[in-house]
Amino acid sequence: LSRTRGLFSATRLRAARLLAGFQTASEACGYFGLNRSTYGGHEHGLKGELPAAAAAGYAVAFGTTPDWLRLRGPATGIPE
Repeated sequence: LSRTRGLFSATRLRAARLLAGFQTASEACGYFGLNRSTYGGHEHGLKGELPAAAAAGYAVAFGTTPDWLRLRGPATGIPE
C-alpha cells in the first residue's frame, strides 16, 4: 500500500510542480534550494509514501496542501 500511495503522491507532486510554473524538477529544486536527489525520488515515487515533513515543504513551495499531496482528506488543494 505504501508503494501505491507513493506512486499516486508522486503524480500529484509532479502536477503541483507543473501547475506552479516549473517545467522541470531541476528548475524547481534550484529555485527553492531543494535536494535534487531527494526531490527526484519523491517525484518518481521511488521513496515510498511521501513523508509528512516533505509534503509540508513541497505544499508551501507549490501552493497546495500537504493533505492533497499525500492523498489525505478531501480532493482539494489543487494549485491554481
